[in-house]
This record gives sequence, C-alpha cells and structure tokens, in this order.
Amino acid sequence: MLKHIHVHYKKGKGHRSWRDIAYEFCCMLKERGYLFSHHGIKLNNRTHRCEICQKSEAIFNFSEHNDTIKHKTQVTQRNLTIPSEPTDAELAA
Repeated sequence: MLKHIHVHYKKGKGHRSWRDIAYEFCCMLKERGYLFSHHGIKLNNRTHRCEICQKSEAIFNFSEHNDTIKHKTQVTQRNLTIPSEPTDAELAA
C-alpha cells in the first residue's frame, strides 16, 4: 500500500486528517452553503473571498470569519438580512 494512504505512516495520517476536514466541509456546505451568497462569500481555488470585508482566507475558515466583529459590523451597517432557512430556489439549485 502507498505510504501516503497507509495510516501507520506520517503521510498517511496527514492524508486521513485532510480527508476528514474535506468531508466535514462538504457536510457543512450541504447544510449551510446557501449562506455563502447572503454573506457575500465567493469560493475560488481553496480560498473564500468576503466581498463585504474585502478579505481572502483559506476555504475552511469560513465560519470563523463570519463570527468576526468586523464582518458582523459590516452586515449590520449594510442592513443585510441573513435567512435562517434556504429559499425554495436555493434548495432546487
């Protein structure tokens, strides 16, 4: 078996860790992916760009960024409404 996949090798452990992170992110996208457009978030090349704050970060930092004071302040100042449930059009997409 290849060393980068086998769990007894350092590379295998790293591979498993990234696999788990990617799986959790995909699950989060299924549940809360509709929020990206409402928060002004665009995904591109393993990064997300917040159009509201003009900031780019790693794709996995999406939730942490939305909890920052700067982002919350910008959302409040722009009177953006963030829905608690996806619309029918978002569910169909």
